Amino acid sequence: MGFMAEDSSGNPSVELSKAPIVTVPKRAEPRKIHARRPAVRPLFEAWLQRGQTKAHVGQRLHWLICLASSTLIVLLGIDFGRQFVIPGPWFKAPEPFVESMVHWDGGYFFRIAESGYSYTPGRYSLVHFFPLYPLTGWCVMKLTGWSSQLALVIVAHLFFAASLYLLGRYMNRRYGAEQEPACSAAMLALSFVPAGMFFHMAYTESLFLLLCIMELYLIERRAHPLLVALVVGMAIATRAVGVGLLAPLLLYLAHYARRPKAFLGWSCLCLPLAFSGLVAYGAYCHWAFGDALATVRDRATLWAMRPLPALPEKLFALATLQPVWEIFVPSSPAYWGRFASTAQMPFSLYVANPFYFVVALALVAVGLWKRWLNRYEIWAALGLLIVPYWTLGYECQMVSMARYVVVIAPLYLVAGRLLAKLTPLVGGCLLGVSASLLLAYAAVFARWYWMV
Repeated sequence: MGFMAEDSSGNPSVELSKAPIVTVPKRAEPRKIHARRPAVRPLFEAWLQRGQTKAHVGQRLHWLICLASSTLIVLLGIDFGRQFVIPGPWFKAPEPFVESMVHWDGGYFFRIAESGYSYTPGRYSLVHFFPLYPLTGWCVMKLTGWSSQLALVIVAHLFFAASLYLLGRYMNRRYGAEQEPACSAAMLALSFVPAGMFFHMAYTESLFLLLCIMELYLIERRAHPLLVALVVGMAIATRAVGVGLLAPLLLYLAHYARRPKAFLGWSCLCLPLAFSGLVAYGAYCHWAFGDALATVRDRATLWAMRPLPALPEKLFALATLQPVWEIFVPSSPAYWGRFASTAQMPFSLYVANPFYFVVALALVAVGLWKRWLNRYEIWAALGLLIVPYWTLGYECQMVSMARYVVVIAPLYLVAGRLLAKLTPLVGGCLLGVSASLLLAYAAVFARWYWMV
C-alpha cells in the first residue's frame, strides 16, 4: 500500500512509490589536466651515467691521444729543424721529409732492408745490427710497395702504438681501476720523454719496448712459459741487450715449476727457445759469410770510443760510477766538450745520457722501496740497465744510454705513480718542458747533429 500525497488544494495525488524517479544529470565539470612533473632524479642519474661513459671511453682511448700528440710534436720538430736549424757537421744535402727520420742507426737498418746484410772483417758492418726490426720493415715494404725508409718509419709507429695500448692494459691489470690516474700519467711519461723521440724514427726502440711490456704482461696473465720464452727470443733478435729479459723469464719458470726438477726441465725447453733468434742469425752468418760469430766479431773494439781496459780497471770504474761523472770533467777523455758543441749542449744526448741512467736507478729504488714493482719488473729493469752499463758504460762512454733507458717498461710504472701525486700545475709544467725537449731533439736529429 502506497502513501497518498495531496496537492495544494487537498486533493489526493499519485502515489509516491509509483511516481517515476527522474534524475537530473549533473553538470559535467571541466576535467582538470595536471602537468606531470619531470622525473628529475632519473634524468640526473642518466646524465651522470652518460658523463661516466664518456670518461670511460676517454680513458680507454688515452693511449691513442698520447700517440697522436707525441707524434705530432715530433713531426713538427722535424719540420722546424728542416726549415730553421743550421745543418749539423754530418749534413750532406737536402733530403725528403721521411729520410730525415732515417739518420744514424736508421741508415744501417735502411740499407739492410734495401739490400740485405754485408760483412767486412775488421770494419764497421751491417752484420753488427740484429735482424728482427729490418726484417719486419722489409716484409712491409714488399707487401705495400712503399720505400724502405717509409716502411721502417711506419713500422716503428705501429709498434709504439701497440706499446702504449699494452702498457695501459698491463697497468690496469696490475693495479686495478683505482690507479687510473697513475696509468694515464705513465702513458704521458712514455709519450713525452725527450729521448722517446727514437720511438718515431727508424730505430729498434719501439719494437723492443713492445716486447718488454709483452713479456711482463704474459707473466702477469700466467701464460705458458714457452710463449714467454718466445717473446724473449724475439727481444734478443731485436737488440743484444735483450738478454737482460732472461732474468724475469727464469724467475717465472721457478714459480711455474715449483720443484727443482721441473724447473730444470722447463729451463731446458725455454732457454733454447729464448736464444733461437740469435742462433738462427748465427746460422745465417755462417751460411752467408762463413763466420757464425760475425755479429760479435771485433764488435767491442770497433764501436769503442777508448782503448779497452783491463778487467780490474773496468770493474773499479763501473763500481765508482766513473762513466757517469767523468763526462763533466774537462781533463777526461770522455769530456762532453770533445764531442758536442756549446750551442748543442742543452739538446745533446751525449750530455743527457748519464742523467737518464741515474734517474733510472732512482726509479727502480723507489719502486722497490714503495713495493710498486713486483720481482719480475725489478729484475727486468735491473737486467736492462746492467747489461748496457757493463758492455758500453766505460768503453763507449755511456753513449746511447738514454736509448737503452727509455725502453725499460717498469720505469714508467713508477714514474706514473709519482706523477699522479703532483698538482696539476706542477705536472703540466713538467709535461710542457718534456714536450719542448722532445720537439728540440727531433729538430736537431733531423739536421744531422750527433744524437746518440
